[in-house]
Amino acid sequence: MVYFTHCGELYGTVHTHRATTQADADGRHVGPVREAWYGELIQQCRDEQRMNAGKPYVEKITELTVEPGRLGGHILIENAKPAYLGDDHNYLRAIDVFWPHLTREQWLLLAAAARPHAHQFATVTSDKAMLRILDFATYALGVTLLPKLSEISNSDCPCRSRKSVCEHIAALIEYYARPLEHEPLTLLLLGGCAPTDNLTWIRSKPHGLSVLGGIRLCG
Repeated sequence: MVYFTHCGELYGTVHTHRATTQADADGRHVGPVREAWYGELIQQCRDEQRMNAGKPYVEKITELTVEPGRLGGHILIENAKPAYLGDDHNYLRAIDVFWPHLTREQWLLLAAAARPHAHQFATVTSDKAMLRILDFATYALGVTLLPKLSEISNSDCPCRSRKSVCEHIAALIEYYARPLEHEPLTLLLLGGCAPTDNLTWIRSKPHGLSVLGGIRLCG
């Protein structure tokens, strides 16, 4: 996996995770961004049960891709019903989970709220930068960038379970959550904005200003 430590080391509009190291895969260390997400992700006892059910399947997830509003990957489900007659029962299958994400307008409003503090983002590690952006989103816009299980808009798993969150979808989410210790800014990408764009909007001086919701922002 490629690790990004500071704000200057960011990703574009699609980021693909490589296989995690053993230290990442055990999931024992929970950093501040991951802890904050778990606090939003798991709202009820049922949510905790769902996430725990997925942990045995985390090692079967590969090729995780993060896009705006989407986590995608592949999973090996042993003895699963093949998609087509004659297919092998044991092969990697695509798995996806989708969340609503912020609009460009909302991201611009968030950047406008964070702009007076832009100098701080150049000197902090990416986990601290992510926590500050989360705070700005909450207090300036009244929104959260941390997806909840209850907010999943759609999912696609080859097990075809009728559960809203099957154990394989939970494993995909957990597989993504563990590398957040090293790549916390991918939460911005999941929320609808490439980290490079977000930090650029925060640092840039307003031009072509318009007024929306009482906050001045770049047009």
